[in-house]
Amino acid sequence: MNTKLLAAFLLALSAVPSHAGEYTDQKVRIVNVKANADGNCFGRMKGGGSWDSPDQGFTWSCNNTWGRNLLSLANLAYLTNSPVNITLIGNGADYKPLRAIELVAP
Repeated sequence: MNTKLLAAFLLALSAVPSHAGEYTDQKVRIVNVKANADGNCFGRMKGGGSWDSPDQGFTWSCNNTWGRNLLSLANLAYLTNSPVNITLIGNGADYKPLRAIELVAP
Protein backbone atom coordinates (compact mmCIF):
# COMPACT_ATOMS: atom_id res chain seq x y z
CA MET A 1 0.00 0.00 0.00
CA ASN A 2 2.76 2.49 0.89
CA THR A 3 4.57 1.71 -2.37
CA LYS A 4 1.48 2.63 -4.39
CA LEU A 5 1.07 5.87 -2.44
CA LEU A 6 4.73 6.77 -2.96
CA ALA A 7 4.49 6.00 -6.68
CA ALA A 8 1.38 8.19 -7.00
CA PHE A 9 3.12 11.04 -5.14
CA LEU A 10 6.22 10.84 -7.38
CA LEU A 11 4.04 10.73 -10.49
CA ALA A 12 2.21 13.86 -9.34
CA LEU A 13 5.50 15.66 -8.71
CA SER A 14 6.81 14.81 -12.16
CA ALA A 15 3.77 16.49 -13.74
CA VAL A 16 4.58 19.85 -12.15
CA PRO A 17 6.23 22.19 -14.70
CA SER A 18 9.72 23.45 -13.97
CA HIS A 19 8.54 27.07 -14.41
CA ALA A 20 5.14 28.28 -13.28
CA GLY A 21 3.94 31.76 -14.10
CA GLU A 22 5.87 34.36 -16.04
CA TYR A 23 9.66 34.00 -16.26
CA THR A 24 12.52 35.24 -18.47
CA ASP A 25 15.24 33.11 -20.06
CA GLN A 26 18.29 35.31 -20.55
CA LYS A 27 20.81 35.34 -23.41
CA VAL A 28 19.24 32.53 -25.40
CA ARG A 29 19.40 32.05 -29.17
CA ILE A 30 16.36 31.61 -31.38
CA VAL A 31 16.92 28.54 -33.55
CA ASN A 32 13.62 28.44 -35.47
CA VAL A 33 10.76 30.83 -36.32
CA LYS A 34 7.65 30.11 -38.38
CA ALA A 35 4.12 31.39 -38.93
CA ASN A 36 1.06 29.72 -40.38
CA ALA A 37 -1.94 30.90 -42.41
CA ASP A 38 -4.13 30.92 -39.28
CA GLY A 39 -2.10 33.78 -37.77
CA ASN A 40 -0.17 31.68 -35.27
CA CYS A 41 3.58 32.09 -34.79
CA PHE A 42 5.98 29.55 -33.35
CA GLY A 43 9.63 29.59 -32.36
CA ARG A 44 12.27 27.51 -30.64
CA MET A 45 15.16 28.72 -28.52
CA LYS A 46 18.35 27.18 -27.20
CA GLY A 47 20.57 28.21 -24.32
CA GLY A 48 19.43 29.78 -21.10
CA GLY A 49 21.86 27.87 -18.94
CA SER A 50 23.18 25.07 -21.09
CA TRP A 51 23.52 24.44 -24.81
CA ASP A 52 23.08 20.77 -23.99
CA SER A 53 19.54 21.44 -22.76
CA PRO A 54 16.68 20.63 -25.13
CA ASP A 55 15.10 23.35 -27.25
CA GLN A 56 12.20 25.25 -25.68
CA GLY A 57 9.25 26.10 -27.90
CA PHE A 58 7.19 29.26 -27.68
CA THR A 59 4.09 30.54 -29.46
CA TRP A 60 2.05 33.71 -29.92
CA SER A 61 -0.64 35.15 -32.16
CA CYS A 62 0.57 37.21 -35.15
CA ASN A 63 -2.92 38.47 -36.05
CA ASN A 64 -2.21 41.99 -34.80
CA THR A 65 0.51 44.64 -34.91
CA TRP A 66 2.08 43.46 -31.62
CA GLY A 67 2.34 39.89 -32.90
CA ARG A 68 3.77 40.92 -36.27
CA ASN A 69 6.36 43.13 -34.52
CA LEU A 70 7.40 40.16 -32.36
CA LEU A 71 7.65 38.03 -35.51
CA SER A 72 9.97 40.61 -37.12
CA LEU A 73 12.12 40.81 -33.99
CA ALA A 74 12.28 37.01 -33.65
CA ASN A 75 13.29 36.69 -37.33
CA LEU A 76 15.97 39.36 -36.91
CA ALA A 77 17.41 37.60 -33.86
CA TYR A 78 17.30 34.25 -35.67
CA LEU A 79 18.95 35.49 -38.87
CA THR A 80 21.71 37.40 -37.05
CA ASN A 81 22.14 34.74 -34.34
CA SER A 82 21.80 37.51 -31.74
CA PRO A 83 21.20 36.68 -28.08
CA VAL A 84 17.81 37.62 -26.66
CA ASN A 85 15.93 37.61 -23.39
CA ILE A 86 12.62 35.81 -23.84
CA THR A 87 9.75 36.12 -21.39
CA LEU A 88 7.35 33.16 -21.36
CA ILE A 89 4.44 31.94 -19.30
CA GLY A 90 5.28 28.58 -17.73
CA ASN A 91 2.28 26.33 -18.20
CA GLY A 92 3.82 22.90 -18.76
CA ALA A 93 3.18 22.96 -22.52
CA ASP A 94 5.80 22.10 -25.14
CA TYR A 95 5.21 25.52 -26.73
CA LYS A 96 4.83 28.14 -23.99
CA PRO A 97 2.98 31.44 -24.53
CA LEU A 98 5.41 34.24 -25.44
CA ARG A 99 5.17 37.58 -23.59
CA ALA A 100 8.27 39.47 -24.79
CA ILE A 101 11.52 39.35 -26.75
CA GLU A 102 14.40 41.69 -25.97
CA LEU A 103 17.60 41.92 -28.02
CA VAL A 104 20.66 42.00 -25.75
CA ALA A 105 24.36 42.63 -26.26
CA PRO A 106 26.47 39.48 -26.78
